[in-house]
Amino acid sequence: MNISHIFWQSFWILLVWVPLVLLWAIALFDIFFRNTVPGIKKLGWVVLVLVIPYVGAVIYLLRRESSRVEHHDDAPVRSTPEAAVDALQRASALHDAGKLSDTEFAEVKRSLVHPS
Repeated sequence: MNISHIFWQSFWILLVWVPLVLLWAIALFDIFFRNTVPGIKKLGWVVLVLVIPYVGAVIYLLRRESSRVEHHDDAPVRSTPEAAVDALQRASALHDAGKLSDTEFAEVKRSLVHPS
């Protein structure tokens, strides 16, 4: 074997086949573990990715819904007076139904009236 043959074999394995296999595996992993895709739709995507491996994986990854959710835990929560009234009405209904004790209802009411 000459050095040129070894180079081109390594090139195809490392720069073509490994990324293609990773693309295919990532698509299958995403299909199986995404909770927003219903069962029959998952089955269709799996069949597509298995029948047309790399093209199906690329189509799936381009067509899937984004699952990115932005969380702003450090941002202060700003509530409107209408939201506070709605929350107080829901808490009152729960208190009337016996789901909230008197102390729990008082704590909810205090937190809505005097947010800290």
